[in-house]
Amino acid sequence: MSTKKKTKYLKVKLGIDGKRIYMQVLEQPTGGIDYIASNGIALRSEEYPELSIESVFLRGYDSTRDKDIVSILYATEAKARGRYAEIADAIREYNKSLDAPTIRWEVI
Repeated sequence: MSTKKKTKYLKVKLGIDGKRIYMQVLEQPTGGIDYIASNGIALRSEEYPELSIESVFLRGYDSTRDKDIVSILYATEAKARGRYAEIADAIREYNKSLDAPTIRWEVI
């Protein structure tokens, strides 16, 4: 019998430093995620964690990269701050759709 606790909610570390956003997936529901938030940000389970202009790719088929810290660089700090807020809102919305408790954000 497995002692690993299964989670129902998405938990991430999300950070920002100037024009760069960082993310690390801490916990993710099994079975994958394919969710588009009301602000247009897509949360998807893919091969491995990655940040792109329109999507946040979460853990997927390549389990060797599940704990990777990934980042994306924006042209300006203002664009990075705006996208950071949108990603945070999308994750909150996803968790709220599952009746998740409020998530406290940790800065990497």
